[in-house]
Amino acid sequence: MEEQEQQPAKDQAEPELLYHYTNQKGLLGILDSKSIWATHSHFLNDFSEHQIIFNALREIVQQELKNERNENWANVFNRLLRTRQEEEVFVSSFSEGSEGDSLAMWRGYASDTCGYSIGFDPVALKTLAFSFIPIGKSGYGALCKCFYVDPENSDFRSNLKRIIEIKLPNFVNPPETSSEYDWYNPKSIFMQIPMEIRECANILAGSAACGKHIGFHEEKEWRIVLIDEKDCLTNRTKFHHGKSMLIPHVEISWADMEMPNPIRRIVVGPTPNKDEAVKAIEMMLAGMGLQERIDEPSEGIRVVPSKIPYRNW
Repeated sequence: MEEQEQQPAKDQAEPELLYHYTNQKGLLGILDSKSIWATHSHFLNDFSEHQIIFNALREIVQQELKNERNENWANVFNRLLRTRQEEEVFVSSFSEGSEGDSLAMWRGYASDTCGYSIGFDPVALKTLAFSFIPIGKSGYGALCKCFYVDPENSDFRSNLKRIIEIKLPNFVNPPETSSEYDWYNPKSIFMQIPMEIRECANILAGSAACGKHIGFHEEKEWRIVLIDEKDCLTNRTKFHHGKSMLIPHVEISWADMEMPNPIRRIVVGPTPNKDEAVKAIEMMLAGMGLQERIDEPSEGIRVVPSKIPYRNW
């Protein structure tokens, strides 16, 4: 049966929890640092699909502006989107559904060791994303549900056009006196672009960053998207080891923001030592002063083993 493209919904209902799948090193890093990482979009494993979606969205935006407004403003807006595409987008990934116990995700993200899925409160994640940009700086932070597209599908661009209609129903108006801009000096233009126009570009860039190839649809992904405008994240960028290169990222810390712990659940992935693996996590949380959650409505972190009879050892 042919896969159908999944379209972005106007009402992005938040699931009860969003899960981040990781290995032992990742779990320890998140708990120790009280933070999650957002990786530069150029270094994601699905970067090519990100570029395809971004390029198509820019073409559609430029055509819409050119047809309904004016060509100069279309060119400027296109350049504005391109700067975000090339330099300024960071993302952190989560998965919904399966109560954090997805076989596909265990295979993809914890195949060589005991894995874990960390269940985060989506309301807290949204607050973290929105609050991450420093006060007085321009930028964009949001929690968004990913949508999946097939670039070979003839409806690909019309589906992206619907994204614009959903995200920006009134779209943007060009300046009343566009002749005052030096159209051959992009830096001069960008310095004068009104805030609402830059925010419009950020919203579209954030939407493009949440587009993925249909082949990834089983991940049911949500993303924190951060857009670095005017170098608001440059001085906060750090690097970690990758398989073939260093990977740039920023750390989103709930300790720095003086927020309560957003972690509500930890699922211990398939392992031959299930009871011991769960006990080790409970001991670690106690040593960190983190309360264990026994009943679902109570506060703290619930630790449970995977129910999937999958052997990766």
